[in-house]
Amino acid sequence: MQKEIVFITGNKGKIETAEKYFSNVQNIKLSHLSMDLIEPQFDSVLEVAKYKAKQAFDIVKKPVFVCDAGFSIEVLDGFPGAYAKYFNDTIGNDGYLRLMKDKENRNCYYTTTIVYIDENGKEYSFESHINGKMAKEETKIINGEAWSDLWKITILEGSDKTIAEMSEEELTALRDKRGSDICWVEFLTHLK
Repeated sequence: MQKEIVFITGNKGKIETAEKYFSNVQNIKLSHLSMDLIEPQFDSVLEVAKYKAKQAFDIVKKPVFVCDAGFSIEVLDGFPGAYAKYFNDTIGNDGYLRLMKDKENRNCYYTTTIVYIDENGKEYSFESHINGKMAKEETKIINGEAWSDLWKITILEGSDKTIAEMSEEELTALRDKRGSDICWVEFLTHLK
């Protein structure tokens, strides 16, 4: 008998990623649902994801998971961190690039957090960090559809191109080499 797990997201890129990871998983039916959830203003990506997963579980009443991400700039003391979505919508890439105009240290990192709540309401969390640096200017997207406009201004460790400039094959090879999607691997291992 298949167990259904509902991925709470409206992000096409996140759905494609989840479907890729779940494609070889037996006995689990992955579905997804987009819903308006309160996105609290917590300083931690993990706390935001926990809050949203709990809301979704209370509504759906079956196993759910959410995947949230943060973006942190080292020289700006981790800004914007868990507030990345808000700042992407307000200052955008132009604002980030203005903030970084004269900065030599361009190190940044993404945090990806998955929070899963099982059929008994028990919560589990999985987290990955991906290091990179900020480009000096915005590039165009050549690999189809990006999860975020940040892809146009960030270069992942091990590459000399922005994420937006990388082909899907290059991005997959880089992720595999670095194990950057460890949160997905740990999540699926937990489900088995």
